[in-house]
Amino acid sequence: MKRFILLFAALFIMGGAMAQTGGQNKPKEYVSVLLTFSSRQFPMDSLNAYGVKIQARTGITANALIPAENYQAFLQSGIAERVQPSTRVILNGNEGEDNSYRPHHPHPDVVADHRPDHRDEGTQAPRGDKPCHRPGDKPCPHHHGERPERGEDIALDNEDARGFYLGILLGDSRNKLRIEKIDNLSGAWYSAHGIDAQLLLGYQFNRWFGIRTAAQFVNKNYATNLKFHQKKYETTYNNLYLQAPLLMDFSVGGRNARLHIMLGGYCGYWMTQYRHGYIYSPNGTSGIGYKSGFEEGYNEHLDGGAAAGLGLTFRLSPACLLHLEGTYYHGLMSTTVDPNSTFNRSYTLDMGISYHF
Repeated sequence: MKRFILLFAALFIMGGAMAQTGGQNKPKEYVSVLLTFSSRQFPMDSLNAYGVKIQARTGITANALIPAENYQAFLQSGIAERVQPSTRVILNGNEGEDNSYRPHHPHPDVVADHRPDHRDEGTQAPRGDKPCHRPGDKPCPHHHGERPERGEDIALDNEDARGFYLGILLGDSRNKLRIEKIDNLSGAWYSAHGIDAQLLLGYQFNRWFGIRTAAQFVNKNYATNLKFHQKKYETTYNNLYLQAPLLMDFSVGGRNARLHIMLGGYCGYWMTQYRHGYIYSPNGTSGIGYKSGFEEGYNEHLDGGAAAGLGLTFRLSPACLLHLEGTYYHGLMSTTVDPNSTFNRSYTLDMGISYHF
């Protein structure tokens, strides 16, 4: 009898130890989320306090796992600017050593709001015979093919898009000089290529509308091919302008690729001019060589007018965009004094990158 009691006590102690060990290795449920912060400095101490595990981070966003029991408290804490849940996951073992998981939803854009009792006891797979929602809950998109309300999607996209951005654009410029009174010349003024470089600054109010400006260095070059007494006289003019366009930016498309339509105006300052070629002289041709400077009594420094553009952006990362765009600048201020008023007609084709804060 005494031996039986001792054997029973030993089995009881061993069973308790095994139960405790099994409880420690019991799979733990997490919520997979995309976190957005106001700056690139993540409050790691606060995240650790809620058991948040950072999986990957880019700029001001991070993919993370939050213990299911801490999820609601984390939402109320306001640590992150925005929390977008995607799936529930199961991590086996202690401290997430095994990072395998089984999501409820195969589509990452679906926001899940499932409860732990959606799984059978002791398994990791979702139960197929149990409804995805309780009485009074909204239908689950996974089982019923429904998406979250469109208004909620728009609000999230607008919040993602809002903010300042900086960028650099580089490309080609093409300019043609329009002269109002050219009847007395039996020749032609034709366009020439140059370089365009822009330091871009913009603010996006929502996903479809923003405003932008730039510190722009652009060549507005042109050339002459004049003919007097059966002789041709060619001269090229290289002109460098510093100008600031101000454009409204309307865009349509998805999160990763968008089409942009830009409308506005610009103001500029004619900084330098270099001339090279030959000019007409009563005694024959006269080479002017490579000459810099303005004819101050003839040229005007200020330039300005309307502008319109068309572009595409492609998302390289949550914070970086690739730009491909073309812009037309229609000069409305004469670059010369009367009586021969002249106007610039400029085109630019650029590629660049921008960073969104």
